[in-house]
Amino acid sequence: MDYAKLKNRLLKVSAFAFVAGGIFSMIGIYTGGLDALVIPESFLNLLTVFGVTL
Repeated sequence: MDYAKLKNRLLKVSAFAFVAGGIFSMIGIYTGGLDALVIPESFLNLLTVFGVTL
């Protein structure tokens, strides 16, 4: 695996995780549940792990 390709893929995954996390945060704020605000962090971690293993 080329380092530049890996770096590019990580950047894309990070950007996607950031956007997805933001969307989940907004959903959490609108539903008013503190539990919902925990979802983005775990979802982000899951995406990061998934992105690294790809």
